[in-house]
Amino acid sequence: MGRVIAFLLGVLLLGPVHAATQVYTTYYHNDHLGSPAAATDERNELLWRAHYRPYGERQESPGDIPFGSPGYTGHVQDSSSGLVYMQARYYDPQLGRFLSMDPMGPQETVPGSFNRYAYALNNPYGYKDPDGQWAMALLVGLDIALTSHGIYTEYQSGGTDAALVEAGKAAAAHVIGLGVGNVLRRGYILAKGTKTTDSAVDLFRNGRTPKASELRDFAQNQGWKPTQTDGGPLKFIDENGITRLTIKKGSSRAPGSSKPHVEFKDPTGQRTDPLGNPVARKSPDNHTQIEFDL
Repeated sequence: MGRVIAFLLGVLLLGPVHAATQVYTTYYHNDHLGSPAAATDERNELLWRAHYRPYGERQESPGDIPFGSPGYTGHVQDSSSGLVYMQARYYDPQLGRFLSMDPMGPQETVPGSFNRYAYALNNPYGYKDPDGQWAMALLVGLDIALTSHGIYTEYQSGGTDAALVEAGKAAAAHVIGLGVGNVLRRGYILAKGTKTTDSAVDLFRNGRTPKASELRDFAQNQGWKPTQTDGGPLKFIDENGITRLTIKKGSSRAPGSSKPHVEFKDPTGQRTDPLGNPVARKSPDNHTQIEFDL
């Protein structure tokens, strides 16, 4: 068998690599959950399609080519048992349940969390579980109603439980098609965790809209040097001269940049989103909204 080089669009894993006698490439095409729905080769010819029931059960038999890893939501899926490894625990898509209890425990403000084995708050079309510990809302092509004064403020003042109450309201608004407040284009997370600031990713965790001062402190902790011209944005430059983080107050004269936002670059100078994914200069993901307090 030849070597398989798999390019995955928005999922978690690279494909398997076998001993090489012939090299070929497989491209995976994923649905909104991150599950591979089809695969094509380097000639753009369809190799297979995959079909999933609501909770991820495959309609193909285990012997079919597409059955295996990566599987449902892009996680490792065992080709013989069909179990999905979601990092914190295993998930059975036939049962629509995890095989072990939720390690994070229930939240009294989220009734669905009291079933410690339930998947994605029993709503697999509206949510997915990235690591077996919490449910992430899916906002496919929609602008969703969340405000920094809502979830972010509640999280800061009352912790996770308070934020979950506010997030539950926003989730209900999403279900019935309502929208309030500022738009977060990347969605939001119903979290069951604690606040951390060990990395830039942590500042955006749990649907937070971080403050400019938090980003400033993060950049300074990395040893990046601040620089700012009169009236210009606050920039932080690393030891190699790369502008790693730029905090902008926003300007109505700049299309797509009217609100306070932050821009990131990796060590090579490539623009990225807060998760480190490459983005273009004019991409919305290059302008991640923040709360300006400097």
